[in-house]
Amino acid sequence: ALMAFPVSAATQTTVLTEGTPPSALNPTVGETIVSVAQLGAYILGSDKLMAQGIDPQLTNWAEVFSELMRDSRDQYIRGFVNTGTNVNYEGGGTVRSSVSSGLSLGWTDLRTARKTLKAADAPPIVNGKYAAIIHPRVMSQLFGDSTVLNALQYAGPRTTDNPLFAGAVTELLGIQFFETSNASTFSGLGQSASFVEATLFVGKNGYVVTDADELTSQIIFHDIGSSGVTDPLNQVWSLGFKTAVGAGIGDQNRVLRVESWSS
Repeated sequence: ALMAFPVSAATQTTVLTEGTPPSALNPTVGETIVSVAQLGAYILGSDKLMAQGIDPQLTNWAEVFSELMRDSRDQYIRGFVNTGTNVNYEGGGTVRSSVSSGLSLGWTDLRTARKTLKAADAPPIVNGKYAAIIHPRVMSQLFGDSTVLNALQYAGPRTTDNPLFAGAVTELLGIQFFETSNASTFSGLGQSASFVEATLFVGKNGYVVTDADELTSQIIFHDIGSSGVTDPLNQVWSLGFKTAVGAGIGDQNRVLRVESWSS
């Protein structure tokens, strides 16, 4: 799939000549070629389970596979976004292994991330703000940063609207945070209970995801007796999901991955 989107057009400072149209612009158009892949999984159930099971099996498993499908798509897309070449390692190193114990994400990193995206002219992506995809462990460390804590203490009244009472940083420094356990955790560094976490700061068109309408996501059920000779005694039913998705980096300058330590 080829995905194209406007990137930029040259700034114009030349005064127009009266009655004379200027030359047409040659704008820059970005394109990302992605492969659309199918993902899927299923379970087999028996006639005995259907007849004697207390809980509604199909309803429950349909809910499980709906969530599994969303989660599978999310993690598949995550893998492509994490291939971005625009990356900062806590401590100023140049490789992942340079991120050592204690180098956690904090206020200075948020300032730097905002500066990096702004300097690259990356447009905001949501509600006029950049998006940050952050792991709960990294979110917890933000609450341990004294500057972040001080900012939140004076952010508003002591109500559920204050991030300190809501339990999560939602907006800070023009960045809107999306907390998820699907944010990438890389291999440990050797010290006890330590991980390298990736926080993604994203601007508009930083990464792209296909909309494969011709390959609609489905929850698929085959009833007992529908399999012919492969189920000769009408004993087996199946339920699963199938989905198609493709993703890729749209503009390397609009995705910043910050890798930090967590415990």
